[in-house]
Amino acid sequence: MIGRTSRSRGDRRFRFARWTLLLAVLAVSTVIGLLHQKARHLGVVGVDALCPFGGIESLWALLTAGVFIKRIAWGSVVLLAGAVALNLVAGRVFCGQFCPLGTLQELFGVLRGRFGVTRRESPRIVDVPARMLKFGVFGVFTWLAWLFGTLVIRPYDPWVAYHHLTSPELLTEFGIGTAVLGVSLAGSFLYDRFFCKYLCPMGAFLALFSRVSWFRVTRVAPACVDCGACDGVCPVNIEVSKVRTVVDDSECIACGLCVDACPKSEALEVRGRRGGHLTPLALVGVTALAMLGIVAVTTLLGLMGFTTR
Repeated sequence: MIGRTSRSRGDRRFRFARWTLLLAVLAVSTVIGLLHQKARHLGVVGVDALCPFGGIESLWALLTAGVFIKRIAWGSVVLLAGAVALNLVAGRVFCGQFCPLGTLQELFGVLRGRFGVTRRESPRIVDVPARMLKFGVFGVFTWLAWLFGTLVIRPYDPWVAYHHLTSPELLTEFGIGTAVLGVSLAGSFLYDRFFCKYLCPMGAFLALFSRVSWFRVTRVAPACVDCGACDGVCPVNIEVSKVRTVVDDSECIACGLCVDACPKSEALEVRGRRGGHLTPLALVGVTALAMLGIVAVTTLLGLMGFTTR
C-alpha cells in the first residue's frame, strides 16, 4: 500500500509539472506573438526566430555564406541544437514536453474527453503511409528553403498562422497555414496529435535521431499485467504493451505518459542503455532545465533578435 501511494503521488507531480511546462511555453509564445504583431515598437522577435525548424531551413545559407535567410536568428539555431542534443539523451522530449503546437493539440484531446468523445485510431492501412507525409514535408520544404534562400514553408505553417490570428494577413498570406491549423486541431480532437503524427517537419527531423537516444522506455514483460493502460494513453498510438523490451519506435515523443499510466512501477521505466533510469517527472525536469536554460542564455547574449529584416 505504501509503494502504491508513493507512486500515485509521483504521478500527480508528473502530470502537474508536465502541464505546467507545456502551458507556460504556450502562454509565453502566444504573448510574444501578440507583442510582435501589436507592439512592433518594442522590438519583440517573431515566431520565426523562435522556431528550431528555422535553424534547419537556414543551415545551408549559414554554412555556405555565413548568413541567415530572412527572419531567422541565432536563437532558432541554438534551439535546434538544444532539441537535437536532448533527443540524443532522452528521445523526442522537445515534442512531448515542450512544443507549444503539440500542447494545443493535446488541449483539444482534453476537450474531447470533456465532451465524452472516444479517441479514434486510423486504420493501419491508412495510418502507416500517412505518417510518411511528414518526412516528405520536411524534405521538400528544407530543400526549397535552401534552394531559394527564403522560408518557403511560412505561408503553409500552422504555427506561423497561429501567431497571426489577430493579423489582417491571416486569410491572405497565411490562408493555407490557417486551414492546416484548423484541420490539425480538429483532427486532434478525434485522433491525438494529428499534426505531429502526419505533417510536422520538425518531428520528422527529430525522429531521425530518436532510435539512438540514450534513455528509452523499457518494458519488463514478466512484470507486465497486460492491462493496456500504456496503449490507451500514448498520443502517437504506439502499442507499448506489445513491445518485447525497448520502445525504439521513432514515433515515440518521450512524453512519459505510458510510464505514468502503468500500475506496476517495475513493468515500464525510462532506462539508459547501460543502466540508470529517469522517472517521468525527471523527464520534465531535464527538458525544462535544458530548453529554458538555452533560451535564457541565448537571450542574455543578445542572440534572439533578428539578424536580417
